[in-house]
Amino acid sequence: MTKEELKKQDKIDLDEFINNLPNKIKDNIKIVESTDTQPFVLRIDNKTPKYFEPLVPLSTSSDEDRSLPRVCVSSNLTDAILGIARLPKMFIENNFYNEAVDPDAGINKKSNIFHISLIPYNYAVKANEKLLPDVELTNEMWLVGYNKDNQKYYPEVVGHMFITNINITYKEHNNKKPLVYLDCYINIEKDIDVYLKPNRKVSKGYYNLKIEKDNNGDLRLSKIDKKDFDKLSKVVLSKESFQELQNIEYKKSLIDRW
Repeated sequence: MTKEELKKQDKIDLDEFINNLPNKIKDNIKIVESTDTQPFVLRIDNKTPKYFEPLVPLSTSSDEDRSLPRVCVSSNLTDAILGIARLPKMFIENNFYNEAVDPDAGINKKSNIFHISLIPYNYAVKANEKLLPDVELTNEMWLVGYNKDNQKYYPEVVGHMFITNINITYKEHNNKKPLVYLDCYINIEKDIDVYLKPNRKVSKGYYNLKIEKDNNGDLRLSKIDKKDFDKLSKVVLSKESFQELQNIEYKKSLIDRW
């Protein structure tokens, strides 16, 4: 079968897969199709496995669907960063930043370094707020196992990143929409353009990315050199940020996912 024929069959299989889902699921998801200009989705992981299998995530909010196995992905790098589940808790519970990073450990052994990976795909699904309450913040998509050829999804690590500052606050009039500030450092290692936002790409190189995410969203990107990236990657999260994360009260379900 040609690539076009395989994709056509994938669509038939996905339609059948969705049709067999419970109404509460199929009525609240839509299909997202890959394009020639964007044939992959993105993930951010502390450790990237050889492949991903659709599973129910361990870290979900109390209001989030837990019945549909999936691989959580994003269409662009900014949303992938914002979609890292339970990031503040990960820093604390896994001791990501409460002690200095060994400068001789190597990039794949440093706990504060995250992998940026691309996953080729034909189709994904996107849930609405009834299944995924924070989808407006993260624009998360799901890869599902809709046929035998889509039970495993193989990532390619194309870069690395780390975060030096996190700030999360909630608007008094609507505490379901968090204000998120992240100070990130990114290295795209492969000679490939990665979508930073839907209409903006970033190419091979080293960058400082500042994300200020609320209802409107904002980001600032500036190039840095390798020396600065390597130096900063050995720095722990700022003391103020770490103390602030420790003081967060995880009582609202949405706080668990930002």
